[in-house]
Amino acid sequence: MKAHDLLALPSPLLADGAMGTWFAERTGDDEMRCELANLSDPALVVSIHREYLDAGARLLRTNTFAANRTSLRVEAATVRQVVAAGHAAARAAAAGRPDVLVAASVGPVPADASSDAVAPGEARASLLAEAVDAHLDAGADFFFFETFSETADLLQAARRVKSRRPDAFVVASFSVLQDGLTRRGRPFAAIERELRDEPSVDALGLNCGSGPSHLLEVLSGLPQGAVRFFLPNSGYPVRVEERTVFRRNPVYFAETVLRAPAFGARVLGGCCGTTPEHVRCLDLRLQALKDGTVQDRPAAPHRPAEPRRLSSAPAPVPPAPSLAHRSGRPVSVEIDPPFDADLGKLLEGARLLAAEGVSAFSVADSPMGRARLDPVLLAARIQRETGVVAIPHLCCRDRNLNALRSLLLGAHAEGIRRVLCVTGDPLPEGVAMDVKPVFNLNSRGLLELVAEMGRSVFGKDPIVAGAAVGVHLPNRKAEIARTARKIEAGAGFLFTQPVYEGTSADFTAELARTFAVPVHAGLLPPVGLRNALFLHNEVPGISLPDDAIARFRADMTREEAEEAGLEAAVAGARACGPDVAGWFLVTPFSRFGLMARLVRRLREEGLAAPG
Repeated sequence: MKAHDLLALPSPLLADGAMGTWFAERTGDDEMRCELANLSDPALVVSIHREYLDAGARLLRTNTFAANRTSLRVEAATVRQVVAAGHAAARAAAAGRPDVLVAASVGPVPADASSDAVAPGEARASLLAEAVDAHLDAGADFFFFETFSETADLLQAARRVKSRRPDAFVVASFSVLQDGLTRRGRPFAAIERELRDEPSVDALGLNCGSGPSHLLEVLSGLPQGAVRFFLPNSGYPVRVEERTVFRRNPVYFAETVLRAPAFGARVLGGCCGTTPEHVRCLDLRLQALKDGTVQDRPAAPHRPAEPRRLSSAPAPVPPAPSLAHRSGRPVSVEIDPPFDADLGKLLEGARLLAAEGVSAFSVADSPMGRARLDPVLLAARIQRETGVVAIPHLCCRDRNLNALRSLLLGAHAEGIRRVLCVTGDPLPEGVAMDVKPVFNLNSRGLLELVAEMGRSVFGKDPIVAGAAVGVHLPNRKAEIARTARKIEAGAGFLFTQPVYEGTSADFTAELARTFAVPVHAGLLPPVGLRNALFLHNEVPGISLPDDAIARFRADMTREEAEEAGLEAAVAGARACGPDVAGWFLVTPFSRFGLMARLVRRLREEGLAAPG
């Protein structure tokens, strides 16, 4: 089989999954560049390739994604050796398999590739050309340029390939975030239009940056057949005991990825977090589709919400009372900041909930590492507009110690007296190549900073800091120990991740009985079957029990699905027991009316304070 035949195959072809994350899991080494193993442990690289072949893959990418001088910090001669050994390993794994293709994996050169003597763009292009030449010298005739965010360097490299080997097959694959933009802020739709008639590019691809549902949403908004290679991440990474890990969700991954052929994708595989198990499930699901035992359904294209007008003038700054309520358990509502500066819909929803008598608004800080409006500024605005306490989340990912101190000073000056300290979700894979996470502190260090500033700066009018608690982790003992350390560092209240019936509710009740500080249980109503599966499979820190997912059907109306979501949330609240101090409601998709109904439902059940 030749690479040029791929697009004419009667059914999709399966590519492999992540070499880097699977290599790290196999070896336990998060620091080593897996490409260097081509020289130090070629047998391991061959065995990983064979695991993907055994799982059903028929396209292998060489272990050379970061094979350039800047990424590996080696000389040009070593780059050539790494590339040659990478091709040798992939070919050895595919030996005797005429149905298997081997593609040269080429990633972008990081933006810090320049020297004092060379402009950054020229340096990157030169180093990328050097890597391309190494692949051509190794005999490559199928190039997979992956995880790019701009076209300039890629086009120069693709044209170099075609000039030296005109019959080569070239795929240009881009890393796209959930909003359809690359990490450089360019819409992928614009890239697709630019490259539509480019003679040096034979096919476009999407890989990395997003989990399967979000990347499918991007794909669904493009012209039919615009993207032929579809290789999303398994989901989104989460930090567990100082390691970045991905959730194991092979069945969900396979079912979501197999909607991509409806939009013209012909090669399916995975990027970060995907393992041979993901590819195996993808292969089994694909065989079921071929046999006619399962029917595929395309995903609905995403439509952005219409903009709203800004609100009227702000009200005076209110005092910051306790979250406790004299006649029952208080209700706080989490609000996600917008991606733009339009606050009309958000403030309208906040006023609606303020009229319901909620005790506080919690304002998230760039969930899943996506930049949004600053939570401290938004919290101050909400507090002025509604007269309700606002609690911004402070994230350690994007600010160093000086920036965090400055932010706390500004928050205090704006009347903010409560904050939630979080370490922060890792940046999506690929984004971190250009947007550098800080993590000068973790959540415990930030709690200590807030406590220290309370003593040395704010005196009798301190900021009270809270901490987030995981309730879906397998090791309860370790989480209780982490929570105890956060309380020791200064946490005055705890907000949990969303709770549902079963183990998460049981653990929440255990936390409430264990610690003297108030525990506010998170409640998040899924709004449909697809949303419930997405939360369970792709959102770090959330796990839905089978009973909660079973409340939903694919053919439900919006009203029926919302009612099922309310029932799942209230059932989780009931299961938490009487020791929980209050509720922390998470607003899905800015459905503030749904949150108002949940507040009323909790009161009707006697679970929350009256309005």
